[in-house]
Amino acid sequence: MANKYAHLIRIIVIAFFTFLAYSNSFDSAFHFDDYSSIITHPYIKSINNIPYFFYYNGSPLISRPVTMATFAVNFAIGGLDPFSYHVMNFFIHLANAILVYILLIFTLRNRSAKWMNISLLAALMFAVHPIQTQAVVYIVQRAEILSAFFYLLALVLFVKASLNKVEAKVKIKSSSTSTLTFYSLSILSSVLAMGSKEIAGTLPVVILLYDFFFLSGGDIKALSRRWPVHLLFFLTLLPLMYFMGVSLITSFISTDAVQLPPTSIIDPETSSISRQEYFLTQFRVIWTYIKLLILPINQNLDYNYGLSRGLLAPLTTLFGVIGITALFGLAVFLFKRQKVISFFILWFFLILAPTSSVAVLPDVIFEHRMYLPSLGYFVIFAFGAFRVSEIIFGTKRSG
Repeated sequence: MANKYAHLIRIIVIAFFTFLAYSNSFDSAFHFDDYSSIITHPYIKSINNIPYFFYYNGSPLISRPVTMATFAVNFAIGGLDPFSYHVMNFFIHLANAILVYILLIFTLRNRSAKWMNISLLAALMFAVHPIQTQAVVYIVQRAEILSAFFYLLALVLFVKASLNKVEAKVKIKSSSTSTLTFYSLSILSSVLAMGSKEIAGTLPVVILLYDFFFLSGGDIKALSRRWPVHLLFFLTLLPLMYFMGVSLITSFISTDAVQLPPTSIIDPETSSISRQEYFLTQFRVIWTYIKLLILPINQNLDYNYGLSRGLLAPLTTLFGVIGITALFGLAVFLFKRQKVISFFILWFFLILAPTSSVAVLPDVIFEHRMYLPSLGYFVIFAFGAFRVSEIIFGTKRSG
């Protein structure tokens, strides 16, 4: 019971500081792609159109139908008053911060009490760090935070179902119904994540990796016992492929296809970028993201970011390759020594992969792309901060 109250207090603290950080943003105006996705979008003006977002029968199916459905709900509530859109974004972000806390509590469940505070610190950083501002305040980036919500929820439900199964074996009391329910809800949440934004395509891999690290203890045989569940998660990629594929087709054949307005953020330098240039540039972009996580200054909505034409053009591209390779090596090295840090290093790169690898996007860098990957840094920072405090105060006590 004491633990329940402790968790509740921590969740209240997270909610308080999250509100403090974003309460002055609720009246912010629409910007850039908000115009094409909300103001001038012809299909969100009626909630009756929502079913047509999800399947093609000659209707203008669009990508990210779950996200667009929430915009239709907002329009039904308050028309084009941005207030309700910001409030919904805020609550999605708050829910994500709470899910981060729950996920870390599950992950560190067999650790000492200090890990509750590490979980709290990481969740607070996730909630209020300035790098999250673009994802939360820029209304159209609800796609990022909504996808993250269903992503985290799917992972939390999967972990809960797996722990339920273990506890049932220990207690020799069947809880197969509740376990099946949690697995089913996790699969459903995965599908909704796929319909929110394409980054959810990494979810089946992250769940598999989480299972390997924390549930199966690095044992491939133990991992393989859950192969039917993991297969179902990989099958949730099919709705994502459908949403992306059909919306791409309809954008060509439909005369009503929504076009990006002149206000859309398109960097002239990257409008004809090659796949190789994009890929090489990301080695520098990722270090820019890491720098912003460590010291969030000179943030920008629309970066004028020079391209990497080769490994030595500029030379920092090569340094970026070496640094990222070293981080991957560190993750492997720490697998048996510090699994939490090892996993969250991989978490950072895996979730960032769709936007920072070989898929060429109009802009090479956007801060909102760090929304979910940033959790990897926050967990490692929180762990390191508590470790340093133990060393400092331990030295003082012993002295």
